[in-house]
Amino acid sequence: MVEQPFSIKAGDNQDIKVTLDAGVLAMSAPGAYSIEVLSSKKDIEGKRKSLGLSYGDSWQQTIPAGDYVVVRHASDQGQDKETPVTVKAGERAEITVQ
Repeated sequence: MVEQPFSIKAGDNQDIKVTLDAGVLAMSAPGAYSIEVLSSKKDIEGKRKSLGLSYGDSWQQTIPAGDYVVVRHASDQGQDKETPVTVKAGERAEITVQ
């Protein structure tokens, strides 16, 4: 979550600049039926927080800067494949999970 305080008077026009501390993660997973982005750290129960899931073999998402795990779900092979990735603020990270 990002907050940027501002004030504006009636009838005025103002451009507000907000630093998101986010980057773009472009993912490709040939043969996958879905791609999921998880936090890199596990909670006390050993589970990772899911940041999103997309059906298909490619996906692009803007997410907060940090370390993540991209999971390729492929039903034909019966196994998921995980690959770590780091997203930097203001940059694009591209990853292919095979």
